[in-house]
Amino acid sequence: GESEVSIRCAAIQGIALLASNVQPEDIAEQDALSESLLAAANSDERLVRSQAAYALGVVGGPVHLDQLATMLKDVYPDARYNAAIGLARHGDERGTEVLVEMLNPDEEAGMLVEADEQLRESKRVLILINALRAVDQMVDANPNGDLNELTVAVTELENADVPREVRMKATDVAQRLAR
Repeated sequence: GESEVSIRCAAIQGIALLASNVQPEDIAEQDALSESLLAAANSDERLVRSQAAYALGVVGGPVHLDQLATMLKDVYPDARYNAAIGLARHGDERGTEVLVEMLNPDEEAGMLVEADEQLRESKRVLILINALRAVDQMVDANPNGDLNELTVAVTELENADVPREVRMKATDVAQRLAR
């Protein structure tokens, strides 16, 4: 039921928090934790998958990044977005296509999962800002990677009809990409 899903999500958040405070390889070597994250990544519950993608991105490690690459095709936008962000954090280019999707201001998949119309606009801004942060992390982790598609998407966002905070962040990231 719904309470079980929220308990599982809270547990996964706990693992992610733990992972961000210790050396990721310490977590990656914890087979039980790793197995529960991988199981959560394959859950029927979309919120659990989305949280799992976030946690896998924090933990990193080859097995977890491969799982994230698989999750790029998830039907639930938040799960695939978290997968792309997680890959970018580790400089893994496999998430580029989904990051480009996130950077498209006309993309509505992520917004449409919000039933509340007021939440939709703030969700759109959140998706764009998170994608821009992910590109930033990609540049840090893989400065010699192929950043062409991302550069095009970020540059288009600078001139798009989006809130000012998004345009300003896009300009910052575009300048980093240009270096």
